[in-house]
Amino acid sequence: MKIPSGATPALQNLSLLQGKWEIEGWFRSDAYTRITGWESYKWLKGEYFLECRWKILTLSGRDKDVNEGIMLIGNGKRQGDYTGRFFDSGGSTGLYELTVDEQHFNIANDRLRFRGTFNRLADVITGVWEALNENEVWEYWYDKKLRKVASRPL
Repeated sequence: MKIPSGATPALQNLSLLQGKWEIEGWFRSDAYTRITGWESYKWLKGEYFLECRWKILTLSGRDKDVNEGIMLIGNGKRQGDYTGRFFDSGGSTGLYELTVDEQHFNIANDRLRFRGTFNRLADVITGVWEALNENEVWEYWYDKKLRKVASRPL
């Protein structure tokens, strides 16, 4: 990836995410609920911001919840960190802080966080989402696996 003038070299790590990813998720305490869907990442013209789009289905018995959204990711407050602003189909919006390197993909805000690890080929990310409970303690929410199915979004 060519880094445009004015952008920090740290943006290179975001290229690890570029492409389309299939998602699967599961809850350890509920074998009947699962998550499926996709995320796609592509550079906006100029390569200063990475666009993330998603469609996630939470399936539980006959019930189905669908969440779609978009997030724009760019340089964060510190060198090597990124900030993403998201908007979703449920009317939510907010900020996430992200870190991405050859081994890890982490995303967090003040109430939720995902801590993921890339496999050796950087085409699978496995990790866990956690939520901050009312006692300000991080608790397991669900497991998530992303598998890259295309190097460029479809």
